[in-house]
Amino acid sequence: DARVDMAITTFFGIGVIYTAIGMESALMAALAATGQNAAAGLTIALVHLTYNVLGITLIYPDYRAGLAALLAEEDRQAPS
Repeated sequence: DARVDMAITTFFGIGVIYTAIGMESALMAALAATGQNAAAGLTIALVHLTYNVLGITLIYPDYRAGLAALLAEEDRQAPS
């Protein structure tokens, strides 16, 4: 269905953009840090990046299937 593809693409694109902006800020801050906590900051930023990438690859397919099922159910219940 075209509505499903458009909705998924829109939400996925917005999520990727916000994640990229947040990750860029976190990595820049971590790389700019100095002193004894610099390594910890970089580690936290990289863990956050890994979490986001895994979230996108593991959750996105389930989200797409769930949204498609929801829209299909709405189409069945809509009066003809």
